[in-house]
Amino acid sequence: MLMNSGRQVFRGGFAALLYVGLIWLALAYVPNLKLWGRAPGAAYAPLNVEDVYCAQPRLLDRELNALRPQRPGVVDLYLSGSAATLPRTCS
Repeated sequence: MLMNSGRQVFRGGFAALLYVGLIWLALAYVPNLKLWGRAPGAAYAPLNVEDVYCAQPRLLDRELNALRPQRPGVVDLYLSGSAATLPRTCS
């Protein structure tokens, strides 16, 4: 076992340098992308959360009315997801 320890140290050091080198290359050459947030130079209109919340029943009705009628012999599968919120009043 002692005879191979030098080779093991060399292989371990080489693997560590290779790992650090690959990480350095990835950080140096991959552009700095923000996955969340505003893109540089993009202009967004302000979002009124209350208007979006109050529009949900109308939008849901529109999408439900757009569904095609059931087709004989074909299983139609739809998903309707929802989440609980505090009650709000919409005018």
